[in-house]
Amino acid sequence: MGRKSRLKRARRAELMKEQPGPPMKREAFNILKSLHQTIQNHCHENSRRCWEYMVEMIAHSTGWKTETCESKHLWKAMAEETRFAEFAEAWLEEVTYAKENRVPFSEPIGELLEHLEATNLHFDQYFTPMSVVRTLNEINFMDIEQPKTGYLQGLDPCCGTGRFMLDALVFNDRLIMGSLDIDLWMQRVAKINARILAQWTTLYEKHHLWDAMLAGRARFIWGDSLLVDLGFSPNWSLSWHWTPQHWQSDLKIEGYAGNYNQWLEDGKPRRDGLGAPGDIQFDYSMKKGKEDSWGKTLLSGTG
Repeated sequence: MGRKSRLKRARRAELMKEQPGPPMKREAFNILKSLHQTIQNHCHENSRRCWEYMVEMIAHSTGWKTETCESKHLWKAMAEETRFAEFAEAWLEEVTYAKENRVPFSEPIGELLEHLEATNLHFDQYFTPMSVVRTLNEINFMDIEQPKTGYLQGLDPCCGTGRFMLDALVFNDRLIMGSLDIDLWMQRVAKINARILAQWTTLYEKHHLWDAMLAGRARFIWGDSLLVDLGFSPNWSLSWHWTPQHWQSDLKIEGYAGNYNQWLEDGKPRRDGLGAPGDIQFDYSMKKGKEDSWGKTLLSGTG
């Protein structure tokens, strides 16, 4: 962390002592907004492309060695940039306060994309406001008893930037969330968000002799949730890859022995137990982790 970043962090701490209450909710967003503007000033590309560069650089700033280097031409100009760390610190402070007081927190990376009016219109993207997410999750978990051992399972089949997942994991310690999205950049942002909030999205096992990190409580698939076989545990094995193999050629689909491309080449045969294509139904109810094959299999994985 640079000197400027340390001074700003100290100043934020002083302000919080002087003015008890919630951290500035727009601070993390405003930091990202200024970062995006700096990136656009350097490369003069469209807002969406500059947002993608920023996302990749945030990933690198968290120590993630991504398989892509699309933002490499900006690294030299941004080498001394402290705002990546400042963003993470400001957001962590906000989420910590929200956790302690059970109030909504923001999701700044997706919020910035909406502000730029650069969401993917091809997929009709719409991000649920975090206040609505908090309310819906509170209702969903109202009658669910938190297990003393084992973990509940949750699934968000169209996760976007991971808002429902993040809220659910921050406010529920005995939960593992599976999240899918057909848009690769949404999956990347959801993973970055989970990585920044690792203290709430990582699965730890406490023992009287040791504490051990077993895996992430956030699991991801890039693919179509109406086609991918969610009960086939190898489909979840690429959860933390920045650029996994394309789901159509790499993931087993529900009710068929192969992937989506093989199913097309095979003439779209009837898939076992599913009826006609398009009539697929999923059970989105919560289950204890030990009863769910993909959760149990991946419990020893990494993330």
